[in-house]
Amino acid sequence: MKLNKSLIAKTVAGVALVAGAALPAAAQTAPSFTINPAYLGGPATPVVANQMSGTSSELLHTNGNTHTGSGWLQIGSFSNAGTPVNGTGLLDNYRLYITFDLSDVYREGGKGINTQYSVNTLTKLDFKFYADTKMDNGYTQASVLNGGVEATVSNQDDDILLGTGSLIEGDASFGRLLGASLNSTQTFSLTDEGKLFFISPDPFYNLAFDAFNNTTQGFAVVGANGLVSINQAIGTIDFNRAPNEVPEPASLALMGLGMLGLAAGTRRRRAK
Repeated sequence: MKLNKSLIAKTVAGVALVAGAALPAAAQTAPSFTINPAYLGGPATPVVANQMSGTSSELLHTNGNTHTGSGWLQIGSFSNAGTPVNGTGLLDNYRLYITFDLSDVYREGGKGINTQYSVNTLTKLDFKFYADTKMDNGYTQASVLNGGVEATVSNQDDDILLGTGSLIEGDASFGRLLGASLNSTQTFSLTDEGKLFFISPDPFYNLAFDAFNNTTQGFAVVGANGLVSINQAIGTIDFNRAPNEVPEPASLALMGLGMLGLAAGTRRRRAK
C-alpha cells in the first residue's frame, strides 16, 4: 500500500520548519542572564546582561610540548548586545574575579611550542569565580624574571565563592607578533551564594572565555622551554545554552524519520 503523499509532504515540511527554527538559534548572540547586584551590596534593581569583559594575567611553565600554569581574571564591566550596562554596582560596591589553573599541549603550527603561529589544545582549565565585597584584594602580575613570579590574588579569605567550572573544550595560540589568545567553553556550577547573584536562568548556562588576547608587550618567555608570562590579556566572558536546549540537526532528522514511520504505520492499519 502506498503512503499518502500529502501526509508525507506535511510531515517533512513540519520537520523542516522545526529544523529551520532551531538552526538559527545556534548562531544567535550569547543568551541573556540576570544578576542581583543588591546581594553584593549594589543597587536594588536586577540587571540583564549577556556578556562580561575583563583582563587577565598568567604564568605558564613549559615542559617539552606542554604547558601548565595558573592566573587570574578581573571582571571590569557588563554589557548587553554590545552596549555597556549600568546599575550593576561593579567596581563601586564590589569586584568580581576568577582564578584558574590550566594545561595544554602543542598541536600544530609554527616551529613548535612557544613560537609564532603555534596552536595548543587545552587539556584542563579549572576556575573559581569570586566576589570581593570589601574591595581589598591585591593582584600580582605574572613575570618571568627572578625565576618566575606567579599571577596571584591576595586577601581572599573573606571573598564569596559564586561558582566553579571546568573545561569542555578550547584552544590557545601565539600569533605572528607572539600575542597570545585563548578561546574555551566551560561548565559553570553556581554555589548557593552564586544563585543569589546570578538569579536567572535556573539552571544556569555553561561559560565561555571568548577571544582573550594580548599584545606583544604583554608576552615574555625565558628560553625555548622556559617560563611564559601573559599579561594585559583582554577578552569577554559569555554563556552558552546547554546542548540539550536546542535539538541538533541529526536529532531532528531522526525525529522526522520517526514521524514518517508513525504515519506509515497508521496508514497500514487503516488499510486492513
